[in-house]
Amino acid sequence: MFVQGNKDGLCPLEKLEVVRRKMTATSELHVVDGGDHSFKVSKKHLQTKGSTQDEAEDLAVQAIASFVFRSLKES
Repeated sequence: MFVQGNKDGLCPLEKLEVVRRKMTATSELHVVDGGDHSFKVSKKHLQTKGSTQDEAEDLAVQAIASFVFRSLKES
């Protein structure tokens, strides 16, 4: 399970997708809209979206939990 901000300069989404395509293990990607490498979203971006940092992080946690739940069901 990958959680990645789409503003992360250390690991651009395009490079991550190249790696994911080479993987044989099941993987999923949750993108934190406006998030940097630490998933921090700028206040301006949050205001534009009518969202909060907590909501962005909650969505990431939900995506991780869902991935883990599905993975455990498949085992």
